[in-house]
Amino acid sequence: MPHKDPEARRAYQKARYEKLKAEDPDWVQKRKEISSRSFKKKYAQDEAFREKRKADHKRWYDEHGKENARQRKGYMSYEEWQAVCDEKRKSRREYMKQWLQTDAGRRRIVAQTIKKRCGMTIDEYDAAWDAQAGKCRICEVFKERYAKDRLAVDHCHKTGKFRALLCHNCNTAIGLLGESEEVMRNAIQYLREVSEGRGGL
Repeated sequence: MPHKDPEARRAYQKARYEKLKAEDPDWVQKRKEISSRSFKKKYAQDEAFREKRKADHKRWYDEHGKENARQRKGYMSYEEWQAVCDEKRKSRREYMKQWLQTDAGRRRIVAQTIKKRCGMTIDEYDAAWDAQAGKCRICEVFKERYAKDRLAVDHCHKTGKFRALLCHNCNTAIGLLGESEEVMRNAIQYLREVSEGRGGL
């Protein structure tokens, strides 16, 4: 069995890795994303696991990190090294915060949101927005493509089929009226009567 011999196990795993990578070029990236999500979730929820990881990092630093730090920057204590790491994370957060304000960042947020809520891709959303010239299908109010109050994706709740892009008000109104044509006709008739002064008691 290849798993009993370390050298054979490494050779087997390397061959398996190359095979999976050849069959699916995106396999490596997919595995990285799955592992990253799993690790972040466990790190955030499992206190024992989190403390163990911190202890492992400190032990590794005591055994290897100090020498690496000496070679790169001279001696650095664990606390100083931790402070440098914290500063890098803070800098990265600030960079991401600014990047999310750009067109590319806002597009990514919209892509994640619509994919999660209705399974629509960002390219499909862009095509629909272009086809409607950025205007609501009902009231024709214009909304920026990736703004916070952008056009909402209206879809059939029975079939899940995409219908059109609507502004928040129109999309909410249809939902509150139960998507009923009869109720909407009654509402139109009511507004006509009120505007003509015939809607009072």
